[in-house]
Amino acid sequence: MTIPILLLRLEGPLQSWGERAHWDYRDSSLFPTKSGIIGMLSCALGYRRDDERLSRICDNTRIAIRADKPGLIMTDYHTVQGPNGVIINAEGKRRPGSGTIVTPRQYLQDASFLVNKQLV
Repeated sequence: MTIPILLLRLEGPLQSWGERAHWDYRDSSLFPTKSGIIGMLSCALGYRRDDERLSRICDNTRIAIRADKPGLIMTDYHTVQGPNGVIINAEGKRRPGSGTIVTPRQYLQDASFLVNKQLV
């Protein structure tokens, strides 16, 4: 019996592997996350976020990650403004406060990873 294996080389000037994003703060893990890998592969297969095949892929997948070049964390000073100082939230309601919102974003600079994905 053979086990299907997929090797992915993930390299780039900036990568972000969100792990504990909270409100306006967006962090990055030091390694690619399983959910990030599953998300990329599912997107490449044309699956939507609500596709039930996603949970089957996640439940039946193991990954191993090798950091060939770990990269350095960089924080981007990201800001958001709305027209006339009004910012609308995801529910379509006015967000309390006004003006500019600072939303720091973390990225890995110049990282290189090899991901071994096994379907079990």
